Amino acid sequence: MNKEQYMKELDRCLKGLSAEDKEDAVQFYEDYIEESGLGDSQQVEETLGTPKEVARKILGDCVEKQINRQSENAGLKNSTKTVWLILLGILASPVAFPLLLVAVILYFCMVIVICAVSFSVLACGIAGGFSGIMVFVATIWAATAGQRLVMLGIGVIRISLGIMFCLGFYQLSGMLVRLLVHIHRKIFNRYAGKKV
Repeated sequence: MNKEQYMKELDRCLKGLSAEDKEDAVQFYEDYIEESGLGDSQQVEETLGTPKEVARKILGDCVEKQINRQSENAGLKNSTKTVWLILLGILASPVAFPLLLVAVILYFCMVIVICAVSFSVLACGIAGGFSGIMVFVATIWAATAGQRLVMLGIGVIRISLGIMFCLGFYQLSGMLVRLLVHIHRKIFNRYAGKKV
């Protein structure tokens, strides 16, 4: 394998990485190889390591950059991108296939449970708000002013609980995404970070 094949293999190992990060990394290593005057691929591999090892290092660096960006911005889009990069980093590491399969299955189970919990909180919020509105409508059929006041109070309580559950959904979703990022960061650091 010559230098050109080495760089093509490195480029192939970085699939799934954003075009900008991939281009920067490949350009950096091409420049480094040219400036160091490495003659053949064997010298390149002795100096840098195999293309897969270099790809793991690049993915690790990209995950760190994304985690730092996510910490600064703390947005849902950045959290999702960080989880994706960590997953790519784990897939780039030399893990046995059965272990990888179990990890992927556990990951999807965890995501499904998190989504179910989040959406059940949202459903409780919507149901509470809707039932509060229905209690307001039901005050029309109340017999006395006292019954109307009690029903209005119950309606206000239900609507406010519905709003609280909806806000709880928003907070819980953000917390759970951060938890996923934290878990995947630890997994990545444990399995991929030490290999490079």
